[in-house]
Amino acid sequence: MKKTTSRTFTKLSLAVAATLLAAGANAASVTWNFENTAGLPGHSFIETSGGVSITMRAYSTTSSNNTSTWSQAQFNNQGSAGLGMTHTGESTSAPNHAIDSLNGVTDIVVIDAGAGNTIDWTSLAIGYGWDGADNNRADIKLWTGNTALNFGTVTLNGLTGLGFSSSTLNNVAENSSTATNTSPSRYLIMSGNVDDAFKLKTIGGTTGIPPGQVPEPASIALLGLGLLGFAFARRRKV
Repeated sequence: MKKTTSRTFTKLSLAVAATLLAAGANAASVTWNFENTAGLPGHSFIETSGGVSITMRAYSTTSSNNTSTWSQAQFNNQGSAGLGMTHTGESTSAPNHAIDSLNGVTDIVVIDAGAGNTIDWTSLAIGYGWDGADNNRADIKLWTGNTALNFGTVTLNGLTGLGFSSSTLNNVAENSSTATNTSPSRYLIMSGNVDDAFKLKTIGGTTGIPPGQVPEPASIALLGLGLLGFAFARRRKV
């Protein structure tokens, strides 16, 4: 009985360890670059890097009230500075052609990894930043979540009720990689904070992370369990 139990324990431990190692091997770091993006302006496009595709969508609020629904906006190509955006009737001059929260309207970038997929959004870089005083920096508001969005009814304030988490990156400098400090998710949504504007240059992330991933400390513990099982099996043979 003890021998059967130890064999079962050993097989289970090794299987867990193998699964964790395989998951780690499938993960890959990817950077999506939006400098000189072809095919713009447009409301949406697909960007592929390292064989991984994400969908980019441009929206704006219909008023300064974050309870209002979104209207489709247009991305524009800002060369080496990255992605800009304009909404209906907006000036195409700086800083209005950036992704901005100016004149009572908020521009919104929706980045979508696709149904059933998650990405650990690790970093971003901007090629242009405006904080109201042209100090080459901007505050950026972020939302992450996995609930499928109905873009005809969604609001910024409504994202929290859909299980989205929010955070703000303060004083993001131009042309410098900044950690997003977010959790793996299907969506990464961003806007300039109040009166700020930016042009999105790159997004960095780690792919191959399933929904409900095991936290890293637990992964290490389970891997240790597998190694202990292996050691126990060898000891039994001796």
